[in-house]
Amino acid sequence: MLSKTSRYILVVSLLMLVIAACSDVSSALGQRYRGKTLDVVIMGIERANQVAFPVTYRTGGVKTPSRCDPADPNDSALDQPLTEETKHWEITPSSSELELVLLKLKVENHTATNAVVNIDERAAELRDFVQGKYFPINVNDTMVEVGEPENPYDERSMVFLWNKLSPTGEGRAVELRRGCGLEGWLLFEAPIDTKFREFKWVAGDSLTIDF
Repeated sequence: MLSKTSRYILVVSLLMLVIAACSDVSSALGQRYRGKTLDVVIMGIERANQVAFPVTYRTGGVKTPSRCDPADPNDSALDQPLTEETKHWEITPSSSELELVLLKLKVENHTATNAVVNIDERAAELRDFVQGKYFPINVNDTMVEVGEPENPYDERSMVFLWNKLSPTGEGRAVELRRGCGLEGWLLFEAPIDTKFREFKWVAGDSLTIDF
């Protein structure tokens, strides 16, 4: 039979293990990590077996340019009347053994006059404790159009980080002027309940965030 002291030590040890298991990334959340050019903040991390979201597509109309989001002089649709169309999309893992892992990130340029950030399948890495590496998923190739849900709360508004699409459908790197930034979700998939060791950002800079 365990003594009171032994039982106390056992309980404390178990609590420490539970806390460590529940907060394997909590120490990194909200912290600002600075590379040579970019600052990266992990604002949140979520796991899901499905993500449903609406997208409103707008063409034409008058766009108010800003320093961080200048007007595209090659966008001929700006002279056309404004039209809007909302579509509903869904993303699921490619296998029943996998789950979606979503990182909400903030990427900012506070150093260079202009930073070119190429956000594609090689823009970042999630690494686990057994040398597994997981790369971002191109949402444009993964999402499937679905009907409008009966319950609107089954969807959530989401902005995904990815290269801009040209009128021909080709990806174009994002240019961040000094003082400007991006905020949105980066999508991965990994085996269910994978524990992650670190996150590496390599688009326009190189920095590693330990979990």
